[in-house]
Amino acid sequence: MKADPLLPLYQAQRGGRAGRDRLELLTALIGGPAFDPLFRAEVIRIPAGHPVFRWGCLVAGCERPRKGSIELCHIHHEQWSQARARGQGKAAFFTTAQPLGPSIWVEQVPCRICPGRPATHTRWLLCHRHNKGNDLPCVAGCRSALRA
Repeated sequence: MKADPLLPLYQAQRGGRAGRDRLELLTALIGGPAFDPLFRAEVIRIPAGHPVFRWGCLVAGCERPRKGSIELCHIHHEQWSQARARGQGKAAFFTTAQPLGPSIWVEQVPCRICPGRPATHTRWLLCHRHNKGNDLPCVAGCRSALRA
């Protein structure tokens, strides 16, 4: 990232040479060899297996995020709890656990009745209004789709 595109915005707020010097100093620090290149991009994308900021499930090939401070995703955590109760060791669990694909988040899928609105329930794929059973149209043409 370079200071040039940001400089007019910063000068409009602060003005003067001091603001320009601070922005140039920050830019020099970010461009320096001690700064992690991961954080230099416009959009920061942290890989699932990052050594410090790891967010992915530890099961090999699993594409789901881990659950809070637990090292596994929700499904693998439940499976591990059951396996541990049966007396299975952690190494054996990791060798037999099947990787899962990415999670489907609620608002990533459109409503089945009115595709212009996001679904609020992943099982039924309905928007909030249709999930509650309302017969009110939420977008143009929705009522005809509901009766069809």
